[in-house]
Order: sequence, then C-alpha cells, then structure tokens
Amino acid sequence: MRSRSFTTSYSAVRAVLDLDKNPLDIRMQSGKMNINGTAVTTPDIFASNGVVHIVDDLLLPDNFKLLNSPEKLLLSLNATRFVSLLRLANLSETYTARHSDRSYTFLAPTDDVLDRMEKWETRHWDIVAGVAERSAVSAPDAHILDALKEQILYHILPGKLMVRNLTDGALLETELLASGLAGGRQRIKVDVGPHEGGPDATSIGDIKIGDGVLTAEPRESHLWSGEIIAHLLARFSVEIGNSIVYLINTLLEPPSDLIQTAVSDLSLSTFVASTFAAGLDKFVKRASSKTYLAPQNKAFEELGLLMNYLLLPDAKSDLKKLMRYHIVDEVSYLHDFLVGNGSLQTVEGEKVYWSRSWRNDSNPANVTNAITLHGTAYQAGDSSAFLPANGDSTRGTILAGNMLTSTGSLHSIDRVLLPANLDITVGKLVAGAKISTMADLLIRANMEWVLTGQRLSVETGIKLDLAENGAPLTMRDRTHILLPAYTLLCPTDHAFSKINLTYYRNNEAALVQLLKLHLIPADRVISSDSTSPPENGKPLTLDEGIIYPTLHSADSSYGDLVVRNIIDDEWMVGVKDARGQRQDHNAGRFLSWGRASPRWRRLADQGPGVSVERHASGQEVNLVNATWNGIMTLGGGVMVIDNVLLPYEPSWFFKNRRLAVILAFLGSLTLGLIALGLWFWKVRRSSEEAKYEALEGEEEE
Repeated sequence: MRSRSFTTSYSAVRAVLDLDKNPLDIRMQSGKMNINGTAVTTPDIFASNGVVHIVDDLLLPDNFKLLNSPEKLLLSLNATRFVSLLRLANLSETYTARHSDRSYTFLAPTDDVLDRMEKWETRHWDIVAGVAERSAVSAPDAHILDALKEQILYHILPGKLMVRNLTDGALLETELLASGLAGGRQRIKVDVGPHEGGPDATSIGDIKIGDGVLTAEPRESHLWSGEIIAHLLARFSVEIGNSIVYLINTLLEPPSDLIQTAVSDLSLSTFVASTFAAGLDKFVKRASSKTYLAPQNKAFEELGLLMNYLLLPDAKSDLKKLMRYHIVDEVSYLHDFLVGNGSLQTVEGEKVYWSRSWRNDSNPANVTNAITLHGTAYQAGDSSAFLPANGDSTRGTILAGNMLTSTGSLHSIDRVLLPANLDITVGKLVAGAKISTMADLLIRANMEWVLTGQRLSVETGIKLDLAENGAPLTMRDRTHILLPAYTLLCPTDHAFSKINLTYYRNNEAALVQLLKLHLIPADRVISSDSTSPPENGKPLTLDEGIIYPTLHSADSSYGDLVVRNIIDDEWMVGVKDARGQRQDHNAGRFLSWGRASPRWRRLADQGPGVSVERHASGQEVNLVNATWNGIMTLGGGVMVIDNVLLPYEPSWFFKNRRLAVILAFLGSLTLGLIALGLWFWKVRRSSEEAKYEALEGEEEE
C-alpha cells in the first residue's frame, strides 16, 4: 500500500490501492484484519520503512496473467519434462509457447509420473528415452523424432473440453493425424467409472482417458509454494485462456496395430491365431482405415468340425475368405451404427448386414448389444423372414466395441460370420474330423456326391434306388431353390474297426444300405413339434424324441432314427424301434459336428414361370418352395458318432409276431379241445367199465 497503515488505522471496511493501483478490500472483524478475503495471521510488524502484515495466502489482482501461456501453466503444474518433450518434438511453438486464439485440451503427465515410468522401463518410455539419450549429444534420428511427435500429439485434443464433455464411451479426436487412418484424426476413448489409478489417483480417478486416469493429487512446484499448487490441483482441471489442462497418471500411447490390440484380449486369441494361419498378419498391419469384426474364442469353438477343417493346411484359401469377411473396408465406430439397418462392405467383396434397435439410452456407446450382424439373406419382398445364404439363421451381436487400432477400430462379436462364397462341403467337414474310413466307403459305393455336394445324376439316383414317388430325388421338385443336401452321421475310424468291414467291402448292396442309414436328407420333414433351429454349429436340432428319416427309410420300416438325451448336453441317436440282438450297433453318441454350405439353384436351373425375388446382393433365387422348416439347416453337415449303425432286421418271430400270436392261440385252443375230448372219452369209458362189472356180479349169484 502507498502509506504506512497499522490495524488500528482501520475501523470496519476500507478500500485502498496498492502500488499498481489495484484495489484492496480491507475489513476488520473482531479485531482481526482480512485483505481481499485473506486473513492476516501476524499484523503490525514494524520495519524501518513501513509496516508488514503477514497473510495466509497469496494476494492476486483481478485478471492476473503471470501464467499467460499453456507452457508456463504446465511448468507450474510440475509437468516440466512433458514441456521438454513438446520442445524436442518441435510442437511447443504451435501448441504451448504462447497464448493462441485456438483452443486445446492437454493431457499432461507430471514429472514424477515420467520418473516412475523410466524406473520401471515400460514400453511407453522407449521412445522418450531414445529421444532424451540422443538429444544429449546430437539431434535425434528422424524416425525417433516422428514417433515422439505422434505420441505427444496423442496428448493434445482440439477444442476446450470441459468435464461435462467427458461422457462414458465417447471417442475424442486428437491432434494426431494418423497415416493408418489416411490422415484422419486418431481417437482416444473416455471411460467414466471407478478405476484403480494407483497412488496418484483421487476421487477424480473416476474418469479414464485412453490408458490413463485423471489425477488431482497436490504436488510441489519450483515456481510457487506447495500451498498454491495444492489449491489449483484441488480443482478438476486448470484453464488457461482458451485451453484447459488435465493431469494424467501415465504417458499415453497411440493405439497399436490390430495384432497387438487383439492380443491384449485373451478372448480373441483364436481370432489372432486364425489371422496368422490365413497369412493376413502383414495385411492387417499395413492396411489403412479398416474395421475388424473379431469373433470371440467361443464363437470359433461353436463352428465345430468347420473350424477343425479351416485350420488344416489345405484349407488356407477358405480360411482366408472367412477372415477377410470380418474386415470392413472403412472405419466404423459404434456411433456410426444408427438406429435402423445398413450394410458394410468387406475386403472379401461380400457385404455384412447390420441392424440396430432403438433403446432408451442417451449414450449410444452403451447399446452395443442392440447391434446385430448377419450375412447375405434371401428375403421375400418386405417380409421380415429371411433365408440365410450361408445356412445360419442366428445373427451375431457386438459384445464390446470401439477398441482402437492404429488403422481403425475393432469390435468383438459373439458369432463367426460365414460369407456366402465360402463353399463348405460334407467332405471338408469329414477331413476336419480326421476320419478316413467313411469317406473311403462312400467313394467305394459311388456315393462321393455326398462328400462333394454335387448334384446327384438321375442314373445314379435310379441305381441307388434314391427315389420318391417314383421320381429320382434330383427331379422330384423343380421349384426348390436348394439342391439336395444331407447330414452325414459319421462313425469314427475306431468305431468301424468293431464291425466286419470286409463283408461290406465285398457286398455292394449291403454297403449301400449301411451308408443310406447314415444319411439324413436336409429337406425331409421330421416327426417333432419342435420349432427351435439348430444351435452352436450343429446341422440338426437335438431334442428329446425327435425323429429323423434317413435314405434307408424308403427301403425299410427301420430306417428312421430317434434322438435321446443322455445327460445334460450329451445326446445319442439310435434306430427307431430297434430291439433284440445287436443292441451295441443300434445306437451311438454324438461326439462333434459341423455345418455344410447350402447349394442354391440359379435362375437357369429353374423351370419356366417360376417367380423370382432379387436380393440386394444381386443374386436371383426362387422363393416359391423355400426349403427351410425352422429345424434343419439348409446345407446339411456332419455329426460324428462313436458307433456304426447297422441296418436293423428283426427276427422272424418279431416280424411276424401277430401271426405267431394267432397261431399260438389256435394251437393252444386245438390242444385244449383235444385235451377236453380225451377227458370226455376217458370219463365215458370209465362209466361203461363200471356198468359192465356190476352185471357180471349178478350172474355169479
């Protein structure tokens, strides 16, 4: 103040000016002085040139601009090493060195955070340490400098983002213009919720940005007293002009490539392994602006024999088709899936169709389970019913989304999506099961069309007696949109070792009947009230008591098979009504399974006058008599069993049991009548003998 003033100089309230003519509000309350709301702890200390009053806080004039740049603010917040990195990356002049009309949000790690990371030698520190080491003797290498620049830019967000802008699941744009996104801004994810932020975290640790948690722990500063810094850090953030600074408990790292991102999630290990097996590991690292739909491990397990086949060396081309079908040729975040329907173009050339239902939730990032996915489907007009081109009517669901990669995004899904151009035959599934005996027997019996999925010729159908209503199966209905398909019950090689294979190899007729008992046509109506579709990659629905006709049903009354539940998820299949001897070859347990692809007829295969519906894919199909009954898949498949089912032939007595009962009855009746006649004869004879004896006695008298 301009004059010497003791506390006794003030009675109540008084306004004075300091040397810079800034107003000071002095108030006396109960004999104690307050200046601008700050208490005077020790008043009236005499000095040679005036009086000293000690206050408990620093008095700052209005519009005080000592911290007139983000850089000075960062230095005051003990983020000096972060400022040094900004300067090394030649970013200081653009973002922090001076006050700018542009606004930014800074996510700044403090010195103690970087000191701790250096001590732990984390991978985050590699770039920083490399720059620091080289800058001490010479200019850093260009590629190291570029890497540092990318990492620092990932800590800077355009615009002044207040706390209210940090909503759960939000993807914030950063100043990092990523080459993997074709020059687009890399995103950083916000996660609002309780987190373990370590020793630096307080209640503010409920907000996580990227890999770091926002902190607000007081720290010492070399510029101001610890009390002043504590006052500033007690607030959630610190504003400086048009910008704002948040302190964070780690050095953020930009998203890694797809492989590194997926490896961190153990539920995606099969997806990663399949990417390598398909030879796509280099592609996913360099291809820019892509979205990956990554099935979880359980989804691959549900493919059963199909997955076993895809991992074979000979199946690499099919595996590549499958994996490329899960790569979308653009970046799609969850908020891009609006309520309604749409499609995504994959790098395989086929489309994935999606649907998102409306939910009463203000945050679209929280409705991942409302997004369903499916492959090409043939639809009848505007009907909601559809026929899946890949034979799988179950839709996939996004379980976890917006996992960021250096080239786009990754969404975890609960099903493997099968492209329409993936040709999976029964033979491929048998190869996946690593069973050779059944395949050899089918070829020996001239039934290799079961393995290859080819159309059965009329001549072969007649020869094998595969006919219905007097017409070969391939000709019985020209309006079906599907070629005939079969589910093969495939016994293991060990099961075949238990029967006399030599007999069947030398007896073609017996071999054909044996094989026909193991073939269930996919378009036959079954005897069941069940309407549930097959689950988990099975080609058949497994319900208690469900009955499936086989190709052997046309030749025998014992050609149908019935399904029984053993316990929990264990099922068995057996010859319906079989009894008596050879019970060990009348039934078998299901061990594994896999689905085959449907065989769709093209328009050229149809008869004249057949109505056709054109799907969005451009393929023309007939929808007059679609073969889909809600129970069996469209393309058949393979069910591995642990026993060979032998054609059942009951004994003569069982086959003619009615006649036997009648004959037995008649025989018993005849025997009864004979016995009755003998009894009457004997009684009569006895009577006559008694009479004769009496007459003889009379003569003796």
